Amino acid sequence: MRRTTVALDDRIYERVRDLARRSGRTFQECANELLRAGLDAATRSATRRKPLPVFDFGEPAVDLADRDALYELMDRE
Repeated sequence: MRRTTVALDDRIYERVRDLARRSGRTFQECANELLRAGLDAATRSATRRKPLPVFDFGEPAVDLADRDALYELMDRE
């Protein structure tokens, strides 16, 4: 197991410490479990993303740079 130093927000530290006390486990065990769960969730959500569909609507019915023609078309619909 590797050792490292991590600077934790005080509130996060307190929550992990409280969880460790309540569950009768060490801070390290709880921190590893929480990090693993967070990484697993991030990996699952990244792999579940599907590409957005792409549609070909053909050529526009009006020159989109011509504001008056665009308004006229929108008023007809």
